[in-house]
Amino acid sequence: MTESTTATAMPPPVLTSPAAAEGGLLLPELDPWGDAGLLHLPASSTPIQAEPQTLRSFIAEAYPRYGFHRWADVLIELLQQVADGQLSRLIVTCPPRLGKLCAHDTPVPTPDGWRRHGDLQPGDLVFGPDGQPTPVLAVSEEQRATMKVTTTRGEQIWCHPGHQWQVRNRRSRRWETLETRELAAQPLHSGQLGRRGSRFLFQLPLVLPLQYPRQSLPMDPYSLGYWLGNGTAGKPLVTHDRSDLAPVAAMVQAGYAVSAVHHHRGPGYERVQATSLAGLFTRKGHPSPLRSHLLAAGVLHHKHIPEVFLRSALEQRLALLAGLIDSDGTVDAKGRVCFCTTSPELAEGVLDLAEGLGFRPYRTEMPPCTSSSGVVGRKAVITVGFQPTLPIPTRLARKAISRLAPQRRAAIARIDHDPASPRWGRCIQVARADGLYVVGRQLTVTHNSLLVSKLFPAYFLQRYPQLFAAIASYSAELAYAHSREARHFYRVTGHLLARDSAAVGNWLTRQRGGCIAAGVDGPFTGKGYSLGIIDDPYKGPGDAASPALQQKLIDWLRSVWLTRAEPSSVLGPDGREQPNLSAQVVVLTRWDHQDVIGWLYEQELGEAPQQWNVLDLPAIAEDPAERPKLPPTCTLIPDWRQAGEALCPERFPLPELLKIRARLGAYWWAALYQQRPSPASGSIFLRQWIRPPFPREGGSQRHYALLALSCDLSFKGEAESDYCGFCLAGLLAPPARPAIPRSGESQGPQGPKELEIEVLWAARHRFGLPEVIRFLLGCLEALEQQGLRPNAVLIEDAANGPAVLQTLRRRVPGMLPITARGSKETRAHAVAPLVEAGQIRFHHRAQPLVEEAIRFPKGSKDLVDAFCHGALWLEGRYWKAQGIQPLVTPLLVSR
Repeated sequence: MTESTTATAMPPPVLTSPAAAEGGLLLPELDPWGDAGLLHLPASSTPIQAEPQTLRSFIAEAYPRYGFHRWADVLIELLQQVADGQLSRLIVTCPPRLGKLCAHDTPVPTPDGWRRHGDLQPGDLVFGPDGQPTPVLAVSEEQRATMKVTTTRGEQIWCHPGHQWQVRNRRSRRWETLETRELAAQPLHSGQLGRRGSRFLFQLPLVLPLQYPRQSLPMDPYSLGYWLGNGTAGKPLVTHDRSDLAPVAAMVQAGYAVSAVHHHRGPGYERVQATSLAGLFTRKGHPSPLRSHLLAAGVLHHKHIPEVFLRSALEQRLALLAGLIDSDGTVDAKGRVCFCTTSPELAEGVLDLAEGLGFRPYRTEMPPCTSSSGVVGRKAVITVGFQPTLPIPTRLARKAISRLAPQRRAAIARIDHDPASPRWGRCIQVARADGLYVVGRQLTVTHNSLLVSKLFPAYFLQRYPQLFAAIASYSAELAYAHSREARHFYRVTGHLLARDSAAVGNWLTRQRGGCIAAGVDGPFTGKGYSLGIIDDPYKGPGDAASPALQQKLIDWLRSVWLTRAEPSSVLGPDGREQPNLSAQVVVLTRWDHQDVIGWLYEQELGEAPQQWNVLDLPAIAEDPAERPKLPPTCTLIPDWRQAGEALCPERFPLPELLKIRARLGAYWWAALYQQRPSPASGSIFLRQWIRPPFPREGGSQRHYALLALSCDLSFKGEAESDYCGFCLAGLLAPPARPAIPRSGESQGPQGPKELEIEVLWAARHRFGLPEVIRFLLGCLEALEQQGLRPNAVLIEDAANGPAVLQTLRRRVPGMLPITARGSKETRAHAVAPLVEAGQIRFHHRAQPLVEEAIRFPKGSKDLVDAFCHGALWLEGRYWKAQGIQPLVTPLLVSR
């Protein structure tokens, strides 16, 4: 930050606590964690820090893997000023996926262990949902994955829009196979998330335990599990309760004889017994069998679950898990299991073990604390919990699994679309009729949502535990995810939550402050906040461009969000007005010029400007004169870069950004990456993009692999009705290879050709139904005489379209109904990058279309819509011809 951007010093704000949340009881003896907060009594046990911790040091402590790039340093400094009371209004606009970091490629479980999905080859073995190995038959070419599917377990899968999913529709109670784009176009849950009766609608198939082959293990699996929990790291010795002799007897039966027994005599340890299983003949030349086996397994002095045990047969893994439960596990009356340890590596192994058994485990972590016996802990306690669906052969009666619960299906929770995703992937074909195989993934993410909506609320409440922070996003689920992470970062830095309220959507500190979260249309009634964060209030371009949804969000801001904010000033003890800590932070990627940022800028021109500080971060720096002008009451944080520099070259270097710009087209590049929601020309198709047909090779005749006649029809043929649009386009075929002399055979198969589409002809007329039928039949007859018979006649299934389809279906082969998805503008944005890249060319007979496209979306839109339908159909057939076929690949197992 430069000196010109640093806010001027101001008196420290007065911190007023909002109305106390419910909780605590007025007991005869004051409850230090409930009633002290309820009565606003100071917490005497909390030390007063002379110097508060900085946000940067808090991030380093809570999330050591965070990447401190230059842009992150600027944002951290601004958020620090918010926490210090020097800034009260902050807007951050930045490109999508800034700073996202993938730690590993998608892992796939195989009988030989975990493999990268991109490394799989034909002949390799993967697992099907029944847990049985199945061979890989084929691997496709790479293709771009632009859609992120999030499941109810928090797993994320990047895939192609045409990727297919086998899901159970809970409304129809039937299994269906749907593409990702089809799932994204419909509601994924019923009701309002977080309320009674709400549920996710599309469930994924269950997965049975993975069937690994039986392994020749270096030691007995039950004995290893019990030693990992109760054993001494460097000795063949286990420590246990005196009455728990069944596990020791099992180890003796496995060949590990007891050599010595020691009873602890200290106060409080009378029931503790240490049993050495070194064997009966331990002398020089005769080493201890247990020690030798532990050494062979590689666990002596290094407690972990070896890979060979994790990939062993089902009964071997169940025996290993039984030993772990008998040592450091607990089983409640409902059969739910919790395994506790302070070793992260051992916890990851137990998580992997339970996952492969189909138990759907979870993992939680508690900061170091003092035990009931007064022992002060120095390590965080990690708990792995699960509900078994198979019998586990535990030896202790109190830890017997009394109840086996049916496995619950995961569901699809959210689908996000990123048309400029840099992720690439491959489809594999497996030897199963349903095409299903098991995958899993593990991501480490650092991006703007992590900093603003997860780390910063935790830091703010660490500074001011008596105040409230509020988080709002386009859905309650996303807001809850941010709040859950904020709660995690608050706890791992050594801060405790109130015992009576730790829900993810409304959790409290011991000082009765806390964090509340909801969707942008959700309830905040009865709740106030000192820090308000709005992160991505729009799900996508459709929401941002919808006038109805725009107005709905503005009404919610006025009636709910802004009314719950604490006042920016209060009266001090001397009766004078003093500043109060009340801050708003808005972070998003611009989708539309009339989004919430545009509305906030309009409000700055009114009677009560909020004086926003704006951090505007285009992906490629521009000259300040080219950037959008802000209202005079707003303060723009100066960009530290020179024009043409990338924002985060460590993640997205300039050459990669230029490739993204070429793929996206001018409209989406200006909006998403440059934070200018409309390009300079104000159009979707630019005149300089229009190019003549592709040059012929040696004057040869043009050959088309596919021809499509697309039609956009109206209801009536009257003067005031819309036009009917007709467009003929063809996909160029690769040139034929010359024949081999004498034999006359071709010189081998032609390699794949780049996508090249030519628009041959376009026309528009005001037609009624009879005129449309006569015109279509005449066009098809004329094309037939010229040797240009269309492979498909595309009729939009609207207006007169159904009637035309019904009338001509028997007379015209290849008639296909086209369902319009989204708006005309949305389809135009999908085709514009192809036109800009020169992959679509125009003949002179398509001039009416060219003139309409340049004016689009103003004026008539019928020709452009007919053209977009045809171009998208030809593009889809091109990719299918290249062998890129989406396979049904739901997420079944996570690592």
